Amino acid sequence: MMYFFAFMTSLISLGAAIVIIVLIIKAIQKRDERKQETIRMMLERGIYDRELVHPKKKGMASLGWGMVFLAIGVGLLIGFIFLGVASQGAMATAIVSFLGVALIVFYFARRTIGSRQGNGSDKPIILPGATPGAAREIGDETDA
Repeated sequence: MMYFFAFMTSLISLGAAIVIIVLIIKAIQKRDERKQETIRMMLERGIYDRELVHPKKKGMASLGWGMVFLAIGVGLLIGFIFLGVASQGAMATAIVSFLGVALIVFYFARRTIGSRQGNGSDKPIILPGATPGAAREIGDETDA
């Protein structure tokens, strides 16, 4: 009977994880559809905005993944300590934890070096044949 509850708990956890992943994917797809619609409307009106079409990357991925790996390593270490097998799992937790620490250090090192480079052109480009004042009219569907 105990194994049944353990199996059901793991099955429910797996199902919840799958639902969360599907919801995240749907939200990303909806965001991308809205972005494509905005870009399409801008191009129809003769405006090309480099920042919208090719956004600058914020460079936060290494920090995020570093925190994830560090949390996994610490969580594994705590779990191994409670199970009483800390000596056998020390190498695995050290590898995962130090990978997380390395990614966090990489993030701060890259940030202090100053890898942010701007192209100096943050203004949208008005394409030839665009109507004057079109930048103010984006999203306004009353003139259609």
